[in-house]
Amino acid sequence: MKKTAMLAAGLFLLIFTCPLPGDGAETLKFSPEKPLKIRVGLDDRPDLKYPDYAFGVAFKSVIETQTNGAVIVDIFPGGKLGSMKERLQMVQSGALECSMDTGTMAGFFPEWQVIYIPYLFRSYEVAWEFFDNSEVFAGIKERMRTKAGFRVLGVGGNGFRSFQTSKREVRKPEDFKGMKFRVMQSPIFVKLVEALGAKAVPISWSELYTAMQTGVIDGAEVPPAYVEMGKLYEVQKYFILNKHQFSDDLFVINDGFFQRLPRNVQQIFISAARQAAVADRAADLMLQEVTSLEVLKKHMKIYSPTSEEIEKIKNISGPPVVEWLKGQIGAETVQAVMDDVKKIEKKMGY
Repeated sequence: MKKTAMLAAGLFLLIFTCPLPGDGAETLKFSPEKPLKIRVGLDDRPDLKYPDYAFGVAFKSVIETQTNGAVIVDIFPGGKLGSMKERLQMVQSGALECSMDTGTMAGFFPEWQVIYIPYLFRSYEVAWEFFDNSEVFAGIKERMRTKAGFRVLGVGGNGFRSFQTSKREVRKPEDFKGMKFRVMQSPIFVKLVEALGAKAVPISWSELYTAMQTGVIDGAEVPPAYVEMGKLYEVQKYFILNKHQFSDDLFVINDGFFQRLPRNVQQIFISAARQAAVADRAADLMLQEVTSLEVLKKHMKIYSPTSEEIEKIKNISGPPVVEWLKGQIGAETVQAVMDDVKKIEKKMGY
């Protein structure tokens, strides 16, 4: 019996330490007795109703189960490992293995901004098809890996961004003129607001409530869940569900670290991320489209624009942003993404 147990342990150690064909000499060595520990940096609170935390928990469970504890995943939610920008710097340098990001990748890999083209994705299902099965997107991921050192393991959702305001509703393009909107610290968000005739003010999330309360800004563009989480409804009156940009949960791993994993463990990581993305997307859909909106309806005036109103905002904001982005990352990439999304829409019957 003891001999059999020792044999099993030896085989397990062999599985996770021996370099497989194509692996380098630096392949990591670990076992259930001496596990490999990795850290995952997240922004959301430790509650499964929040998308990126749901992703982290599912990712952890699958990996630890399928490696029989040879890999331990430590989750750090609530920004405990720093801001999204700081965590991406850590992942890029190898100081952190994995992190979730929303909106800040542009500073490391400008081409990522292409997914924020105004009204690029008209629905969740179009976005998921693009992220899961598009060859164009596969090319973007590969360039991110080789140029910036980030390997994309999965893409979840963080809702569609819409406008909230304190002064007045913004139903048509002229309503934006003269207003000041908080934007994320990424150039394409600035260009969108400026195209609508408003002033864009990059402000960190931690300072947003106070900026609204003191009148430094008149509004912001965020998904519904963030209005609820930050209790921004206490200092804002209107929420307009124009859904001008898709907001992603981008889960990345340091590519050098990933390359040092045995190939069978690499596949476990890939599979775990795919399953975790399903958990993330389900949580996001319920949060953004159901539970958070129910809270906001009690505190704010919510307006859903007509298709004609959406089209006017799209026609004003889209072309300037697209032309600017072509100059930043190349017209070929921008056009390829836009054409690919149109094919997906056609396939889905839009």
